[in-house]
Amino acid sequence: MTVLLNENLQAELIERAAKDPEFASQLRENPKHTLSAFLNLELPEDLEVSIHQDSRDALHIVLPTIENPNSETEFDDMVVADCTWGANCG
Repeated sequence: MTVLLNENLQAELIERAAKDPEFASQLRENPKHTLSAFLNLELPEDLEVSIHQDSRDALHIVLPTIENPNSETEFDDMVVADCTWGANCG
């Protein structure tokens, strides 16, 4: 099972970065620490966090994790939550 940030949290993160250039800079320079502080939770040590920003000459597309690419129900086990790794999940 894969747990992702839900669209609302992603939208909040994007809005904050758009309104706060210092936050956006911190997010690009130290994404894991900045995201951890934004979510107010400790992220797993082995988690890699990358931030990509589209520009006129760069387009970034994020594909979801596919646990079993041969399965017809590859997205059935995906969970989109208000939190990650079980923190504050209800």
